Amino acid sequence: MRAIPPLPYSGAVSNYPSLRRLLARARTFDSTALGWAVLHSPLSRLLRPAHLPLWRVGEWLYRYVRWWLLVWFAVWQIDPRLMVSSRSGLETLLQVTPAVLVAVLVFAVGSAFAIIQAVVSNYGMRAALLVPIDAGVTTTALRPLAILVVSLVMSGQVPDAGRPAATIAAAAATVVLATLSSILAAIVALPSAFASFLAPVNFGNKATADAEFYFRTRALGMVGFRLGLLEQMLVGSLTRDDAVSAGAAIAALGRVHWLYVAVAIDDPAIREYTYDDGSTIVGWFGINVGEALGRAGEAWLASPSSEDLYVKLADSLLEAGRSFAIRGFDEEADAIVMAQIRLGTSVHQAAPSGVVNTWAAAATGLAWIEAAAETAGRRELAVRALAAWCVTTSYVQTHFHAPLHPEWPLGIATFGPAAPFDDAADLILSEPYGRRFGTKMPLGPVPVVGNLAQAKEAYEQQRNAPDYVPPPVQPPAD
Repeated sequence: MRAIPPLPYSGAVSNYPSLRRLLARARTFDSTALGWAVLHSPLSRLLRPAHLPLWRVGEWLYRYVRWWLLVWFAVWQIDPRLMVSSRSGLETLLQVTPAVLVAVLVFAVGSAFAIIQAVVSNYGMRAALLVPIDAGVTTTALRPLAILVVSLVMSGQVPDAGRPAATIAAAAATVVLATLSSILAAIVALPSAFASFLAPVNFGNKATADAEFYFRTRALGMVGFRLGLLEQMLVGSLTRDDAVSAGAAIAALGRVHWLYVAVAIDDPAIREYTYDDGSTIVGWFGINVGEALGRAGEAWLASPSSEDLYVKLADSLLEAGRSFAIRGFDEEADAIVMAQIRLGTSVHQAAPSGVVNTWAAAATGLAWIEAAAETAGRRELAVRALAAWCVTTSYVQTHFHAPLHPEWPLGIATFGPAAPFDDAADLILSEPYGRRFGTKMPLGPVPVVGNLAQAKEAYEQQRNAPDYVPPPVQPPAD
């Protein structure tokens, strides 16, 4: 069988520029004739990147049927009456086999529901969306279903008298072998599926599988629901103090983040997401990631657990903001700015017992965004990041009566070579900014601007010191 050669995509098929990539990624068919027939049939309407799981099932079903056709041919040529040689034997086989196949099918479907219940309990409601599109779970249920269809077709081939034809007898033997194969496959595949879904690291890998393909084919909805899924996994894990699951979710979000950055450099169009109603959001990925990490940070503050998780969350936000800002992805960087200010001014920093656990890393993360924005020549983004830094550092002083934010000196040292303090002060004093962050500035914007003036003075003193060494220009984050 030859691989599909390059075909002239004409007519309706030409409307899907990612068709070549889809077929190559899914390894859909290895028959030239069958591939040509699909491309020039109504099935070509299904050749969309978002239908990759469906085409994988179609590929598997094609290969499965082809394999058992080869087995049938071999049995027919070697010993067609291997299993059945009489009319009564054929009738008995066709009565018993469907009952066994239905039992295997019920076992497979029941196991799938058990997996769904387990992943929903561990990772949230959206985690259930991964189970139906998992190849291992789907094919385990399709095996007995496909054999059952063949058995029903064969039930009309029982002769009224005499021995069944050699082809029918060989087909009956093939059905028996396929049934035994489906039983063994279910016994092996379903426990493996349980392990792959319930082990946090494996589940994170499943959630991020094919993310690069969906980015490159602009099937952004297939990535969007995974971000929500990972957010639920992360927040739920932090709530129940499951450090392993939380770490796996953070790592999975990090992988998708870097894939997005890499693909967006080559294809900036993926930064825009269009909903069914026609509305378009620029920077949708940054908004989703910022929301996920922001909610996760508040969950950690509400029930502080491992300090390692705090460091991982803080580093994820820092790298996301820096990587977006230095590449000029302003909308995504703004979303991370909002996530940082959300955590840096969160009420959850004050525990009911009276203990204060500040999210100090928010200030440093905002300073990094300001420095990266300066490096990229994005002055307006630098102004917004600096203003957010000032609100965040002032919050600790006004709400918790601390003399200084813990990472205030680090922020001064991190700012870029020409931090726009005056423009940031104008932004903080503006009416829209006061309405947006009024609850974070209980004494009004004037004390906040005073904090900014102190920061400017310290910044200039540091830069004018004789032994001052300018920080190196930050390269794009890898």
